Amino acid sequence: MIRVRHGDLELALYIGLVQLVISLLLAGALMLINPVTSSAALAGGLTGLLASACFALICLRSDDQRSAAKIVVDFYLAQAAKWIVVVVSMAISFIYLPAFDEGIDEGINVLALFGAFLLTQSAYIAVPVFLKKT
Repeated sequence: MIRVRHGDLELALYIGLVQLVISLLLAGALMLINPVTSSAALAGGLTGLLASACFALICLRSDDQRSAAKIVVDFYLAQAAKWIVVVVSMAISFIYLPAFDEGIDEGINVLALFGAFLLTQSAYIAVPVFLKKT
């Protein structure tokens, strides 16, 4: 039987906090360029944060002891839920965000949406590396 460690929960919360900060900083910086581009970046960043939160909630359920098979099943379930959240959130972003289909801003807004999403996902790599150095 395997236990969920307290440090795993702290790491998940820290990654979520870093993802939120990345999303807000990027959206704030893009607000100087164009508010629509900023909202696209915020939607992309929050999509990444929501998907990560969904993954963490499923994977790190607080059972006292779990078998390895249960952990693997939870991991695959969490990964599937994460992909569903990403697909639905991106579809909602493309449907409801303004100016995705207008002129020159279309490419910039799509780039902001996917760029912010990818930056928030990079927190999975950056946070553990920085925590080991400190």
